[in-house]
Amino acid sequence: MRKSFSKSQCEEILENQDGNCKICGVRFFGKNKVRPQYDHINGDHSDNRVANGQAICANCHDVKSRKQNVQRSMQEKDINFVKRCPLCNHKTRWKDYDLKNEPMTEEGRKIISNSEYMMAGQQFLCADCKSNLKVIRVDSKKPKKSTGKKYEDVVKYCTSCGGKWADPAPSNTTINCGNCKSSFSVWIKEYKKRSSWHN
Repeated sequence: MRKSFSKSQCEEILENQDGNCKICGVRFFGKNKVRPQYDHINGDHSDNRVANGQAICANCHDVKSRKQNVQRSMQEKDINFVKRCPLCNHKTRWKDYDLKNEPMTEEGRKIISNSEYMMAGQQFLCADCKSNLKVIRVDSKKPKKSTGKKYEDVVKYCTSCGGKWADPAPSNTTINCGNCKSSFSVWIKEYKKRSSWHN
């Protein structure tokens, strides 16, 4: 249930900010009749401590909400992105991995419980080829540069659809799958070369 600050808390928050918007500094209740909107700084709407509150104008509140929506949208695209190991084509289901000792936020655990496959950006040890890697989803709107040691000709499969390439790609480069149209790069912490009979 979404809660809000009490009237006395709102007054204290506004007083702590000298009657100005915390982000842009516009004066509230002046000649321009700007009214404050009370925002939870950490995003937890049940945390109604005065220290977690800020008075902001409608314009700043809209910008903050848009940024959060964009971040949420990006995270939703990352969920279930890594269906197969790009090195050996092994399925990457969460249930196949022992994650109880992994450092993870409560939100991260909730995401895992609601998804079947690995999330882009999550480092994992492939259960089959034993390589330690991370698949990074490449978004044309916000590309991420992949850094680290480059392994030549190791990425053989699409991490989303499992399609195999005739010419394997190197790690730490953007790979575009012609079948499913996904774009990703593969960061490898430790590469374990498989014996030829596995390929």
